[in-house]
Amino acid sequence: MAALLGALTSLAIGFSDLFVMRVVSRNHVVTVTVTIVGVALGVGLLGLLVVDGAFVARDVAFGAAGGLGMTVGIIFYFRGLLVSSAGVMTPLVAVQTALWPLGYGVVVDGSRPHMVVWIGVVVAISSLLLTTISPELGDRVAAGVRLGVCSGAGFGLGVTLSGLGAEESGMWILVANRGASLVLVVTAALVMGLPRLPNPGDRLSVV
Repeated sequence: MAALLGALTSLAIGFSDLFVMRVVSRNHVVTVTVTIVGVALGVGLLGLLVVDGAFVARDVAFGAAGGLGMTVGIIFYFRGLLVSSAGVMTPLVAVQTALWPLGYGVVVDGSRPHMVVWIGVVVAISSLLLTTISPELGDRVAAGVRLGVCSGAGFGLGVTLSGLGAEESGMWILVANRGASLVLVVTAALVMGLPRLPNPGDRLSVV
């Protein structure tokens, strides 16, 4: 089941990227992020109506902290799409999103993954060397690697922290996650003097 949910998650993220890449060049990345996390928060609030869960302060705190990390990841990711390429950014982000929770489990929880897992880690890291070889991008490869590392660290830390919440909390973890994200990006937009909504023609794609 975990593998199936992971595959569906990757499919959903890839599908959303098709829409995002069309609008980040015409709207500031912070503006786009405001709408994305706002919609996600709305989905989470609706989820409270259909998914059983208890409000546990500890789990909500982990969810909120994870949301801040994931917001940093989103912003760096969108910036990377602008200055580099999805082919450079996406593998860096995907691998780190998987490795941060794995590393936490090994270092903090003392888990001992099967040898097959470590083989997968080696293959994943090795593949990064191949996916980032894009001579046609020139200097944009280096910029994409820098932003991809920052984005992946944000996503990885965010996923790790959010995952520390108990399953019994249900959708409250997601609500806290996206609620903290929304506060962060709206504050950033206000401080930077940016619009909180994308251009009218791009709003449906961002949603």
